[in-house]
Amino acid sequence: MMRAERRAALLLLGEAVYRDDEAGTDGAREALGELDRAEEALEERLEARIAESDARVRRARLSVQQT
Repeated sequence: MMRAERRAALLLLGEAVYRDDEAGTDGAREALGELDRAEEALEERLEARIAESDARVRRARLSVQQT
């Protein structure tokens, strides 16, 4: 989903630059910036979830090893 949105924003940016549309260029750049920030936040949440999952697996393995 994000890739499709990013692709669309890049197309709009290219079209605005080609037409020398400053307002359109600025808007498309802002949209791309928002998408970049959203992607970065998503990656951070995913990394946190992976770390939490790894910690749970380690704890579960330790409890099995001790018995």
